[in-house]
Amino acid sequence: MAVIDLSQLPAPQIVDVPDFETLLAERKAEFVALHPKDEQEAVIRTLELESEPATKLLQENAYLSCFCASALTKPRRR
Repeated sequence: MAVIDLSQLPAPQIVDVPDFETLLAERKAEFVALHPKDEQEAVIRTLELESEPATKLLQENAYLSCFCASALTKPRRR
């Protein structure tokens, strides 16, 4: 079986680097959708608070997704 040296392969090209604000809005919408309909308005208002721990976690998640995607688009140093 032949062994492939992955370090010799070119960096993957991704078509679209996600925007932080877009990802954050998507994450918040998904989080709101997890709650019962009668609680969703309260959850939306809660997520508007920058100090809300759930907001911080969603921001971190969106940031990491953007950071990882942007790292894939940068050429590797050799």
